Amino acid sequence: MIPGAPLRLALRIAGFVAIALTMIISRVLWSSRVEWQAAEERLAAGDAPQAIDRFGRAARLYAPGNPWSSRALDRLEELAVRSEKAGDRALALVAWREVRSSVLATRAIYTPNRARLAVADERIATLAAALESPSVDPGADEPARRLWHAERLARTEEPSPFWSLCALAGFAGWLAAAVGFLFRAVDERDRLRRGPALRWALGVIAGMALFLVGLAWA
Repeated sequence: MIPGAPLRLALRIAGFVAIALTMIISRVLWSSRVEWQAAEERLAAGDAPQAIDRFGRAARLYAPGNPWSSRALDRLEELAVRSEKAGDRALALVAWREVRSSVLATRAIYTPNRARLAVADERIATLAAALESPSVDPGADEPARRLWHAERLARTEEPSPFWSLCALAGFAGWLAAAVGFLFRAVDERDRLRRGPALRWALGVIAGMALFLVGLAWA
C-alpha cells in the first residue's frame, strides 16, 4: 500500500461529501428564498391564501440557519394573528395549520421550531372548535370540542432519534464504501482486485441495508 494512501482516500471522501452537502444546502436556500419572495408578492397583491401556501413552501425548505425559512414562519404567524384580529377566523385557521404542517415537515432527529408548533396547536384547536358547527355533536359544547381537537393534534409521531442516526450512519457508510470501491477495488491497469472489491462491496451492501432499515423504523 502506498504510504499516506488511507489519509488521501479519507480526504477525498471528505471533499466529495463537503461538495455534495454544499450543493444541496445551496439549492435548499435558493429555493426557499424564491418561494419567500413569491409569497411576499402574492401578499402585496392581496392574495392571502396563495401567500400562505408559498410561505409554507419556503418554511418547509429548512436548513440550519436558513433565514427565509424562519421569516416564512414569522409571516405565517403574523398573518394568522392579523386575520384573527380582523375577525377572519377561517383564514387564521388556514395560516396556523400551515405553520403546523411546515414545522412537522422539517422534523428529523429533533423538531426545529417546537415552540411554534405548540402555539399553532393551541390556536388550531381553539379556532376549529369555534368554527365547527354544534350540529356535528349536539352534546358537546365549544370547550369540549376544543379539547377533542387538542387531543388529536397532540398525537404526532415523532421520528426515532436512534433509527434516524442509524439511517444517517448507513448513508455515510454506503457513500464511503462506494468511494472506497472506486479507488481501491481497481488497480492501475483497471483490473478488479478481488479481495478489496469484495470488502468494499460488502461495505456498500451493509451501508445501504442500514440506511433502509433506519428509514423504515425512524
